[in-house]
Amino acid sequence: MNLRAAKAFALASMAALLTALPYSAFAGEKRPTPTAPAQKKAPAFTPEERANRRQQIKERLTKQVSELQKKKASSTINDEERQRLQRLEILASRFGKQTPPAGAKGTVNTPAVAKPAKK
Repeated sequence: MNLRAAKAFALASMAALLTALPYSAFAGEKRPTPTAPAQKKAPAFTPEERANRRQQIKERLTKQVSELQKKKASSTINDEERQRLQRLEILASRFGKQTPPAGAKGTVNTPAVAKPAKK
């Protein structure tokens, strides 16, 4: 095999390798941009289902906080549980400050009171 044939063989094998690789580009070609995986959409819940889920989350959060507070009161809480309690208390305070999403009925804790009309 002469030198010219060896160079041709090497160039041909390089070209074959480059075309087989995804996202490879030759001179002057643009590389294809990799497509981002499609994000999953959150399931569309009705306002009632959303209110029920929020209530379930709130109940679980309250239960976990109360259990950890009992441990703290009895001085049987470890460092990991103490940190978890602090984080859950922050989460609970944020959860309580949130206003219910628009259209969610029955999520407000205070009953609606009719205001007297001004005369």
